[in-house]
Amino acid sequence: MVRKPKINKLLHEVLKGFKAARYDKKVRLARTAWGQEEIRSGLGQLLEDPESIVRFRACFILAVISGEEPEAVRPFVPKLVKLLRDRSQNSENIRSQAIFALLSVARTAPDTIEQSLQKMVHKFTDYDENHVRWYWP
Repeated sequence: MVRKPKINKLLHEVLKGFKAARYDKKVRLARTAWGQEEIRSGLGQLLEDPESIVRFRACFILAVISGEEPEAVRPFVPKLVKLLRDRSQNSENIRSQAIFALLSVARTAPDTIEQSLQKMVHKFTDYDENHVRWYWP
């Protein structure tokens, strides 16, 4: 199992210059990051990272890849749906990238998106906390 600090460090190294880069350079950096097995296998952790910039960069990678390989992004759909409720400093950017990735996946697998959204709606409309925890760990 890859440790989180190692993944964060590798992500930072691969995406060096990301903040100041133009969009096309950011896309190339995202594709390079996706090519790294350690990053690809740790994207789930990166989407839940406490630092909002890390979550944004993970979402950006998935948004770029979702246009080319929507099936590869399918396993991340539940975490992307959760990020639609992000309220951090980078929340607007995180949510926009998550939405883009979700829409790309929805073209080929609308049922995956629908199931995740139903779980989210159920979680926030059910007032029985124990019931919610059982359905939404």
